[in-house]
Order: sequence, then structure tokens, then C-alpha cells
Amino acid sequence: MKHLLITDDDHLITKIFKERFESAGYQVSATYSGADTIEFLKHAKPDAVILDLVLPDMSGVDVLKYIRSKSETRIIPVFVVSNSYCFSGIVQSAWSAGATKFINKEECEIEELITQIDSLINPLEITQAAANSPSEIVNYNILLADDDLVIHGVLEYFLKQGGFIVRSAFDGAQALKMTISSPPDLIILDGIMPEMDGFNVVEKLKEIPELSKIPIIMMTAVKDDSIKERMTELGVVEYLVKPFNLNLLVKLVEQHITKQLANS
Repeated sequence: MKHLLITDDDHLITKIFKERFESAGYQVSATYSGADTIEFLKHAKPDAVILDLVLPDMSGVDVLKYIRSKSETRIIPVFVVSNSYCFSGIVQSAWSAGATKFINKEECEIEELITQIDSLINPLEITQAAANSPSEIVNYNILLADDDLVIHGVLEYFLKQGGFIVRSAFDGAQALKMTISSPPDLIILDGIMPEMDGFNVVEKLKEIPELSKIPIIMMTAVKDDSIKERMTELGVVEYLVKPFNLNLLVKLVEQHITKQLANS
């Protein structure tokens, strides 16, 4: 049976979520504070977590950091369902800590949430990606460039679960140097990085004919249509604005690797 953990100090909302998910065939556990959640996770591994960011004893961000710091819980999908959008910076902090998806509690449609969680854990597509993907895309080289160590670690883990070989860069200049010395099959590139930002990396790579066809997936907190248009003109195949679904990223990598194989 699918096991869901709900962490929210609002007992009424927790009760509503619990009843709906149990009706959908889930075993549901509930915790009402950050400390209780961490203690629970030391002894149990749910298939997914619904997490509020405003808890009585600590921030949900700290709970999320704990989840992503432990090998036993690192790949558990964590859906942040919270009214904390009005608190400056906390949502971005939760994304940086490795949230799978954000949903404003006031706008949350429980049936849609059930469908989204089902798609991840029934079976969990990330952990099954290598088995379900065509054998020819497994072991393809992905260059992952992001200076945020937490985001980098979570993305790297998910991509490896998808069967890909992941090489890591932590600034733009390093990403450019690594691509020139040993071209990857696909690049996942953060927009804002030290030394050289990801946007400049794209421009440099597109000036080198033998590297200009490498698929590049941009991920950035910069929601700017003019930048997106410029990157698309340069051949960026996907432009993802943070936060985004981690499962979606792996699917996109699979799609573009498969497309490259078909065109080769």
C-alpha cells in the first residue's frame, strides 16, 4: 500500500487530506511539528510527503533539508502545500532545499494532488526510469552545472536513478571548460552562477560549431520572457523556471536524448 506522510500543524486540514488520500487507497500518517516529522522519518520511509512550511517549532525548510540530507529519504517526493507565499524568500529557500513541487494551500485541489503523487510513486517513475527507458539512452553523459550544492545533489541523485552518468560543474567557467574538453550528450545549466552565468555559457557554446548541437536544458529563477526568447533563439531545448517538478526534468532529459539518437 502507498504510504503518505502529511506534516501540518492545522489538524482540520490534515484530517481532510487524510480522509481523501485514504479513500484513494493510501496509508496515511500525520505529524504536526518539525521535530515529530524528523523522529518519524528515522523509523519509517513514506512514499511521499506533503509538507507545510510554517510549523510551530521549526521551518518546514529545515525539515526538507533533513529529508534531502539522508540517503534513506533523499529521493522521497516532497510536495510543499502551504500558505507561505506571503513570506518573502521562504518558498525559494524550500526550492533550494529540494522541494519536488509547490502548491498554494488556498488553491490546492486534492484530487489533482492525488493524481500528481500517484504519477510519482505508482510506481515511482524516477527510480524505475532506467528499467523503463530504451537501453540505448542509459549511461549517456549529462553535464549538470549548478552552484547550489543542495539542488545539485538532489538533481544528480535523480538523474543517476534515471540511468544517466552525471558529471558535475559548479560555476559557468567550469561548465564551459568541461564541455570543450569532453563534450557531454546533454547539458543541464543553471542560469545564475559565479565566474560566468549560464546564459553566457550558452552563447559561448553556440559559437563553437562542434558543440553547438548539444541539447541544453536551462533552469533558472529568472522569469524573463526576453531572456527565454534569446535562449530559445540560441537553441536551448527547454527553459525551466524554478521551482519545477524533478520528475519532469528526468522525462525531458530522456526525450531529448532519444531525439538525438533518432537524428544521429
